[in-house]
Amino acid sequence: MTKIAKKITIAALGALVSFSAYAQDVGVVVGVRSDNADGNSNVKITGKTGFQAGVIAKFDMTSALQLRTGFLASQRAYEYSITTPAILSDEFKMTYFEIPAGVLWKFSDYGGVFAGPAVSLNLSKSCPGDCTGAEVNSSPLSFQFGGSFKVAPQIGFEVYYETMLNDVAKDVKSGRSLMANLMITFD
Repeated sequence: MTKIAKKITIAALGALVSFSAYAQDVGVVVGVRSDNADGNSNVKITGKTGFQAGVIAKFDMTSALQLRTGFLASQRAYEYSITTPAILSDEFKMTYFEIPAGVLWKFSDYGGVFAGPAVSLNLSKSCPGDCTGAEVNSSPLSFQFGGSFKVAPQIGFEVYYETMLNDVAKDVKSGRSLMANLMITFD
């Protein structure tokens, strides 16, 4: 982990401790994400499954609206094939520190829907070959929408869709993901 990644992680944990006292609902989330994207004319992108984990907090704005934010470590993975000048196939993975900031509309004590932007900061990238040509976007912006539900007072799940508002990396366009998280809350 780089020095800047360590500083960001420490700052995030410090902010989490301070804002958890004011949050209506704080929970640890662990889940999977299925990423996909489009490539340029000679690049074929195939999505892979990645993992994510972190903390989500919800702050009351009105009786039915909450601010949904948090800190997530997300792994995005893609397999790419370049057809010209020769067929080359490889896989690359990127790990991001993600901060969502959406509005959640609670239609009951056990469920709600949310939408909003999320900013990501690249922590690492890996590929079996040389990653210098990957040109990973260090801070892509995305838009998320989905649902947050509880099946018991302190156990729930979130399912949501994310679409990237800018490129994930060179030759990786229109990134999109489907996520499912298990959530354990501390009310």
